[in-house]
Amino acid sequence: MKRKSKVQQAEIERFNDTQYKDYSQEKEFVSFQQIVNTALLVNNISRDSDIYKSFLKKIELATEKNLEVVYSGFTISWITSRKFAKVKLIPTIVEKETQHRNNVNFSSGFDLELGEFFQEFNAIIKDLLYSRKRKVEVFPKMIVYLALETNSLKIAFDESVAK
Repeated sequence: MKRKSKVQQAEIERFNDTQYKDYSQEKEFVSFQQIVNTALLVNNISRDSDIYKSFLKKIELATEKNLEVVYSGFTISWITSRKFAKVKLIPTIVEKETQHRNNVNFSSGFDLELGEFFQEFNAIIKDLLYSRKRKVEVFPKMIVYLALETNSLKIAFDESVAK
């Protein structure tokens, strides 16, 4: 197997970050904050509420500890990648949560209000991805989109996400 030159490796490392920046500028892009705001509005939940604060804590926990993030139709997991020499872990999309990793659950909640918020949050994401074919920032700095050629979910991420 051929080894990649340093220039080729640098191009590969920049690719996903460039892809993230390009996608976030497209008119089909929907930001994480737009999705959250819509779910809050539909459920009549304030940013001062315990529900919203709990949601923010889950985001912080997942970010700090590289936890899987479980949605109703997919999971964001972490893998090692030889494509990115400078980082150890990059996000990837898997169908179901893995059994050997801890996670945060964005598909349901322990209490009724949080569960309703997550239900709406996931319904918005599903509609945007599958019906409207949008590029959706489902987690800060991570865009998920439906590849039209393969009809499968793909992920683009900001370089600050890779660890």
